[in-house]
Amino acid sequence: MEAEHRYILEPYSGPGSRHTCPECGRKGAFVRYIDTETGEQLADNVGRCNREDSCGYHYKPRDYFRDHPGTGQPFQPTLRTKPRPIVRAWTPPPPLESYTIPAQLVKNLYAQEAQEEAGKMPSARRWPFSHLFQGDQLRNGIEKSAFRSCAVSSYLAAFLCDQFGAEAFQAVVRSYHLGSWRGAAVFWYIDSGRRIRTGKAMYYRENGHRNKNYNPFYMHPIISAHARLAEGWKLRRCLFGEHLLQRNPAAPVALVESEKTALICATLCPGPVWLAAGGKHYLNADTCAALKGRRVIAYPDLGAFDEWQLKLSDISKQAGFAVEVSPLLEGIATAQERAAGLDIADYLLQDRKAANGQKTGIDGKLKTTLNND
Repeated sequence: MEAEHRYILEPYSGPGSRHTCPECGRKGAFVRYIDTETGEQLADNVGRCNREDSCGYHYKPRDYFRDHPGTGQPFQPTLRTKPRPIVRAWTPPPPLESYTIPAQLVKNLYAQEAQEEAGKMPSARRWPFSHLFQGDQLRNGIEKSAFRSCAVSSYLAAFLCDQFGAEAFQAVVRSYHLGSWRGAAVFWYIDSGRRIRTGKAMYYRENGHRNKNYNPFYMHPIISAHARLAEGWKLRRCLFGEHLLQRNPAAPVALVESEKTALICATLCPGPVWLAAGGKHYLNADTCAALKGRRVIAYPDLGAFDEWQLKLSDISKQAGFAVEVSPLLEGIATAQERAAGLDIADYLLQDRKAANGQKTGIDGKLKTTLNND
């Protein structure tokens, strides 16, 4: 158990609690140390830069008092008990069939579903959103994939198509294998080896917001009910969109929380590989293993900045990738937006609708952070 320290890094309380790094000059990246007894900050250069991999500046209070013995505040470090390191024996990775799903089983599931639907209703009423796509080439291109079927039969698909147009929607469907299942949007989780891990299904409303009257559900139990998966099969998560990493080996990686956010950002801000954790509680070293050696910029939802920064600082060291948690949203959010927990996609969509004088310029700011080494 760790004892209380007198000098700690200042907790995040708004953009004013983050400063310009004295080393790299990055605005909003520097956290100063404060005295917990007085609440006052130490010298302006005593603190840590959040860009640990690209800057690494960290001037601790003990070093400051050592270098300035005449400050009148002798530093007395608090003793703490460190937990004993856990040494785990090496174990071989589980066999692929114990956590992946053959694409043929997904094809068979959709084929069976289509056959059952065909017997229930006339073909003209089979899929409620098919009127969005009149071109045979577009419709056939979507239906050829092993990972999706009738991608147009969810409210999320209708919303995205309305926002982006059929051509851009087709591109994002093909890239991320957006699918559907009985009216729910299905986000297929495919790893860097292009192996299916599972599909996450969620219901949405016509405005593109999630329908919270229905809980999200996974596709692997449904697939298993139709065709038995390997004995001992167990879900082993990966990042949503992970299969795109090998296609873009030199591109920076932009990490967000929700799958829908990744789809929207990939369309409105192309260039980086947009990935989603599927929930901040799924961020761990195993899930992020495919990020090894990559440059990652994380864009947490409003209100989650500190939690993401703390978690990714440890995860990046374990998994071996460089990470920066962007304070971009924290610097522009209003109190109302902060309470609503908006994410980067919400701002991008708002700017598309807003008049010129009301735009936040989030697109340009986002590109600046992504292009800044």
